[in-house]
Amino acid sequence: MGAKRNNIKTIFIPQDNVKDLIEIPNEIKENINFIGVGNYYELYKRIREM
Repeated sequence: MGAKRNNIKTIFIPQDNVKDLIEIPNEIKENINFIGVGNYYELYKRIREM
């Protein structure tokens, strides 16, 4: 909810938590890109690609 309030468009979350996104209402998730990552290296790589 804080991401939506602050107009954050991309959130990196642990890959194991991606399945939990179904618990978040669609109104909160709309216009936010959730990216699951498995480790720090993958996170770093994804950020550099942005």
